[in-house]
Amino acid sequence: MEVPLIKEARKLNDDMVNYYFEKIKKIAKNGKKIGIIGLSYREGVKERAYSRSTAMIELLKKNGYEVYGLDPLYSKEELKTGFNINYLDDFNKMDAIILMNKEIKYKDKLMPIKNKVVDVKKVLG
Repeated sequence: MEVPLIKEARKLNDDMVNYYFEKIKKIAKNGKKIGIIGLSYREGVKERAYSRSTAMIELLKKNGYEVYGLDPLYSKEELKTGFNINYLDDFNKMDAIILMNKEIKYKDKLMPIKNKVVDVKKVLG
């Protein structure tokens, strides 16, 4: 049984990755270092299935970007082996950062550089 509403919702959700990718390109301009904060399906749930971050990582890498990540649920080793990205330890070295989940614990560090943050969940206001 095919459920058109679910299929359409999935397509819309998938299209949002492209929308945010275009925003990242504008912010980063000629830079190639992109940070992603929030890699799990949603904050507080260590689940990769249906995570938009995975699709974003693939899209960024396909377009020649260096991708760095941070998620309180994943270790540095898990970022390397599970997502094939580097650990994001210095926000200031990034050309753009995308905040994919509602990770409010990083708000204070992101506020001073919010002009280079794509805030998907409106954490920064």
